[in-house]
Amino acid sequence: MKKIYEFLGLEKPITGDIGIEVEMEGRQLPDRVPRYWRVEGDGSLRNGGLEYVLKAPVNRGREERALKHLWSTFSATEATLTPNSRCSVHIHINVQEFTKKQVFNFICLYLMAEDALVRWCGDGREGNLFCLRAKDAEYIINKLERTMHSDGIRELRSDRIRYAALNCKALTEYGSLEFRAMRGPDNYGDILTWINFLWCIREYALKADCPASLVNGFSEGGEDLFCREVFGEHFDTLFNYEGWDKEVYGGVRRCQVLAYEKDWSKDGEEEGLHDGIEGDWELKRAPEEGAVGLRSARRKARVAEMSAEYRALREHGSPLMAAEARARHKKELEKWDILNPRV
Repeated sequence: MKKIYEFLGLEKPITGDIGIEVEMEGRQLPDRVPRYWRVEGDGSLRNGGLEYVLKAPVNRGREERALKHLWSTFSATEATLTPNSRCSVHIHINVQEFTKKQVFNFICLYLMAEDALVRWCGDGREGNLFCLRAKDAEYIINKLERTMHSDGIRELRSDRIRYAALNCKALTEYGSLEFRAMRGPDNYGDILTWINFLWCIREYALKADCPASLVNGFSEGGEDLFCREVFGEHFDTLFNYEGWDKEVYGGVRRCQVLAYEKDWSKDGEEEGLHDGIEGDWELKRAPEEGAVGLRSARRKARVAEMSAEYRALREHGSPLMAAEARARHKKELEKWDILNPRV
């Protein structure tokens, strides 16, 4: 199955797992770092602000050494760090050796937990115009849906998605997924924690069968069990506020279109939705069985929503409300099957 580096026209993938960009403001910031980092100016920063960018991706486990070296350089120059709303940290996770399906596993898992992840990143990050969540900008999902149905990844070459909290345009430029939500911290420990969250998602994405299996697993196991399975020992650090479960449910609903409106068993085959020119799309005539499959996928997505609602009412509401919801869902599905007899 074709890998991302092959979509990019590379003979072999670039080594290294993690890229890091640290934007910082302060006094006496070093304009040179002896190892690991290059220093760049950034027009969005003030007060002598600079951006520190890893010269090359580092393997997992070496990011701590690189960050520790950067903060040691700050100390050596007696720099005073004053991170603020203009400062942020961007993390690139190399996915050049992933298949397209594995990339969408990664994306869907991230979207499920995006609200909790961005919330953890700090005040001012939720709704920030430079790290928009999928709930803030619906076109992010629309762009991913088009890419999902195409036979490549070039549809993601769009500056409209560059400033999303998950920047998928980086996939077409570097073969990475860029995560832009992290605040500019005054210590490197917070960056390491953020990387740990993202790495948990990466590892689980590689084990998953497809995006549909992730949503199904969530529906079957419930939010607590599923999120503990994904984030392991980091669960309590991330999901430590009231209402996180409802936010995860919202993330699952947003990515259902990516999970169910594609037959992932045919990943890598052209599905007839791509004409090769970004922004100029036409849905080619599908055979009748394809239309039936699409209706079936939408029915499955709705059933998953119903299951999530029923489970939430049963666990956090009242038995009466749960029973009423189940009766309402039954009538809705009966009406659906009358109107769609071939599904």
